Amino acid sequence: MTYDLFECKDLFLPCHLYFNLLTNKSPIISCRCVQAETDNRQLRTKLKQLTAIQDQNKVCIEQLLSRLQEVETARRSEQHTLEALRQQVNTYREDFEGERLDRHRAQERVVNLERQVAALKHRVGH
Repeated sequence: MTYDLFECKDLFLPCHLYFNLLTNKSPIISCRCVQAETDNRQLRTKLKQLTAIQDQNKVCIEQLLSRLQEVETARRSEQHTLEALRQQVNTYREDFEGERLDRHRAQERVVNLERQVAALKHRVGH
């Protein structure tokens, strides 16, 4: 048995130990391989969980975006209705004010005509 030294991760190992490391016969490497496989399974499990959560979040976001579009569409429709109602109120107000002005003018004319009638009666009566 020769014990030539090889460099492995800053360690110098005898040749037969280095060979055992390379052929995965070392208990340290076996333990590390088992730990790596366990870590790999745990990470894959965690990845699946996170992927499922991501998929759920995507569905939730799509639902929220859809609902947001519905709300915005309803808001635009209500804004259009509100604007139409404002225009209708302004039209009614203008009509009412115009009719009130017409009634006021008609009342003034009636008063003027009554004065003229009274003046004419007064002339005729004299």
